[in-house]
Amino acid sequence: MKGVVEVNINSNDSLNSSTKLAYNFLNKVKPIQKSYQKTGSISNWADYKSDTTYSEFKTALEKAEMVNKVDARSVDKSAKTHIYINQNYTGSGNWNQVYDIFEKAYGLGMVDKEGRLLHGYEASV
Repeated sequence: MKGVVEVNINSNDSLNSSTKLAYNFLNKVKPIQKSYQKTGSISNWADYKSDTTYSEFKTALEKAEMVNKVDARSVDKSAKTHIYINQNYTGSGNWNQVYDIFEKAYGLGMVDKEGRLLHGYEASV
């Protein structure tokens, strides 16, 4: 991790807030991708979904404490691709800020090697 990424998390999040967009990717899109990669179907995508709530995700980002050193790394290819596609083909969202949130979440080990979002409190387990 290069350094601490400052991410402003607005307590008045709209559905299109950068934090919400990052959470939705990590806890909805990635599980669907993982399900399809592993089984060729998306019918069991919930098996790959985390039970981390949006509120827990936001709190963990705000605390900025290491969640799991083993999983701390740079942003993976699928997240970078997600940012690239949305920056170039949608007119909504601040995708640079979403990328900053990805950097922070991955850097703090909040996403395991399988792509599952971890609870912020798992650092103490």
